[in-house]
Amino acid sequence: MRDGSPSAGKPAVGDATLAERALAWAGRRPSRPALIEDGAALSFGDLARRVLRVAQNVAAVLASSPRSPAGRPPSVGLLLRHGIACPEMLLGSALGGAAAAVFDPAWPEAELRRVLEQVEPRLVFADPAVADTVAAMVPGTPCVALSGGAYSFETWASESPGRPPPIAADDPFYIGFTSGTSGTPKAFVRSHRSWVATLDAALAEFPLQAGAHVLVPGRLHHSLFLWAVVESMAAGATAHLLPRFDAETALACLTEAPIARIHGVPTMYTAMVEAAGRSRRSFPGVRTVLSAGAKLAPALRQALAEVFPEAEVIEYYGASETSFVTIARDRDMPPADSVGRPFPGVELAIRHQDGTPAAACETGVLYLRSGMLCRGYLGRRDASGFRIGADGWATVGDHARIDHDGWVYLAGREGDMVVSGGLNIYPAEVEAALARLPEVTEAVVFGVPDPYWGQRLVAVVRWAGTAVLSREALRDRLSAEFSRAKCPQQVFATGRFPLTAGGKIAVARLRAQVQGGDPELIEVS
Repeated sequence: MRDGSPSAGKPAVGDATLAERALAWAGRRPSRPALIEDGAALSFGDLARRVLRVAQNVAAVLASSPRSPAGRPPSVGLLLRHGIACPEMLLGSALGGAAAAVFDPAWPEAELRRVLEQVEPRLVFADPAVADTVAAMVPGTPCVALSGGAYSFETWASESPGRPPPIAADDPFYIGFTSGTSGTPKAFVRSHRSWVATLDAALAEFPLQAGAHVLVPGRLHHSLFLWAVVESMAAGATAHLLPRFDAETALACLTEAPIARIHGVPTMYTAMVEAAGRSRRSFPGVRTVLSAGAKLAPALRQALAEVFPEAEVIEYYGASETSFVTIARDRDMPPADSVGRPFPGVELAIRHQDGTPAAACETGVLYLRSGMLCRGYLGRRDASGFRIGADGWATVGDHARIDHDGWVYLAGREGDMVVSGGLNIYPAEVEAALARLPEVTEAVVFGVPDPYWGQRLVAVVRWAGTAVLSREALRDRLSAEFSRAKCPQQVFATGRFPLTAGGKIAVARLRAQVQGGDPELIEVS
């Protein structure tokens, strides 16, 4: 299914850099809006001119400053809340020969300081409210303060010192961050080639037509939403950005603009579906609903079909370090618990901890091989997360199984497994079973320390309506699917889950609420 109106011409597949792909439409449709946020629009022509000016000045900074330490690519830090400025500076930095390190504005100062020490950027673009703080953390490094407007960096980029240097496809262009076991975010590095390969794979699997309008409701320091903007620009589409996610604001955007595609995570879609249901709204103009970040519950998938009756709901599983891994499309009728089959161009294998192959339907470590992988981490200090062997097979430590028909079922990530009474329990399996219950809208399962069991399995659920289950009734229902020892020993109900800035359920905060006896959690007896 294609989104939007017929294409007026496509940039050539295989262009060397992602920046070239994203800016190719400046020559074809210079007046077409590339980015829209909060009423402000930036055309492809203006975007290209601004990106080139950033690139020229970034190249000049790199040429005049000391070289980066061995093992670290030259980088530019972005600490920006403003949506339109982020892709401008990302592409300008990449075209200027630097990798753009996109920082989370919600990080506390101590965490930001640790990340800056890890990345050692040669230049930082920051919001005015934090520019002085950042400058003090990186003395001697230029820190350019940007205001909230789309045309705010002219003073810094008032002169064009010359053409930026040639860029190779294997040069790094983006540094993103994912949680590490130590709590300090790990910096992963992506090359132009890896995201161009991701772009080609996405547009081949779910094409996006030039001129289409795309809703990107999440903050751009999350790679999922940053990727969505880059995909939109490379396809010649218009990306609508939200200053922050709000379900009513997202629905208003769907009403006011001809949105054909939405990118989101399940918690966002849950809020949008509930808001639409209160006023009995539906949006038949939407043609594609893309979901990632967590498993779509069957009830939510059905609700999305009602709110977006003409849309195909496409769920994909991946990681910031790997891009696409699997895809589940409505037309393929995936099993309710599955995250799909391998994404085209991706090879998958399940292995035991000792590296030997696992049998079909046997849970083990999920390995993959594709052309979309990251280059690894900066300053890596532990063996968790992404690692790749000499044979090109990589893993982020997710545990899964593949059935005889090729469907993939996630069991959880390394470190998520709960050992309770000597039994290994994968929370994702229990969450999937809970999500199939008609009384449950959302569920999160995790372990907490217990003096008798070692770890006690806890479930926090959000009920779908007025019908609720007792703890024993819930355990009875679950025991029809697996042994009673895997059923949660303690169950809480909540009206809302704490969320991360990216819209995912904040499991660590939820665990702390359970351990701290938060009154917002009601224990189910």
